[in-house]
Amino acid sequence: MSSVISRRTILGAGFLAGLGTMTGCAPEQTAYDPSGPGIVDVVIPYSTGGGTDTWGRFITPYFAERQKDVDRYQIENVPGGESITGTNAYVKAGVTNGKQVMVASATTYFQSMLGQSTVQFDFAKMDPLALNGSGAAVWTSPESGIKSVDDLVNNPQELRYGGMSASGLDLVALRAFEALGSNIRGVFGMEGRGPTRLAVQRGESDLDMQTTSSFLSQIQPLIDSGEAIPLFAIGALEDGKVVRDPNLPDIPTFSEVY
Repeated sequence: MSSVISRRTILGAGFLAGLGTMTGCAPEQTAYDPSGPGIVDVVIPYSTGGGTDTWGRFITPYFAERQKDVDRYQIENVPGGESITGTNAYVKAGVTNGKQVMVASATTYFQSMLGQSTVQFDFAKMDPLALNGSGAAVWTSPESGIKSVDDLVNNPQELRYGGMSASGLDLVALRAFEALGSNIRGVFGMEGRGPTRLAVQRGESDLDMQTTSSFLSQIQPLIDSGEAIPLFAIGALEDGKVVRDPNLPDIPTFSEVY
């Protein structure tokens, strides 16, 4: 899930983000430097190419169209610390006039909820501006040797899952692999879903999870060309039950494969 947060904040492709009060030092390159009149600066605490970055770049032009005094939203990617670095810096800047907002996602929320020691932000003190719920799906490449979910059940050979943080959104995939009895080694520290996708394409990891926005734009073309294999989706809730993601209707949910 993304969201935009502010002291004012903007929401993106998965979760809500916000601007709050913060303490601690942020790298100099993340210090608030207004882009100028008519521009709202947008902090995205991830690298380019992932679901949150895709959502933020897609949705913010529509915000600008609806604000008479805004010409455009200026995106600034501030990756680092599994999204904590940029979020800490955003809150530390203390901008409360709407001239700077942030797009957050599940990984950022999980870091806060699970009490990571480096977290200096509190989403309860931020103002949500927009929220977009998003699904996600796990996929692999033919070179991994994995042809279906069956190959993940009690697999004797160790497989590599590339992610951002075991205490972020990757926790969802890790728990799914655990339930399947998969022999998985997590490799973490990547600064967005763009890098985790490229790791599979380069053969550096075997498995990846992408949120819906990046899955449709980046992974579906690979599936169509035979360069990627979808395994399972997180799904969506309907009347309290997990159903197939309407954006990924051909991919079974984890509940189905389990």
